[in-house]
Amino acid sequence: ELAAAAADDRTPSPPPREAVASVPLRDRGTGRPTKRERRDLDRLRGR
Repeated sequence: ELAAAAADDRTPSPPPREAVASVPLRDRGTGRPTKRERRDLDRLRGR
């Protein structure tokens, strides 16, 4: 109890939904992304 009362939650709040980048969508019927396109998508998503 004493330790829980002394601890401060310093976790940053999550960013607002407007600040989160949207997932890029591919046109319907274009097939699977190429290796280059997949790398670009991963880079955009921050992976």
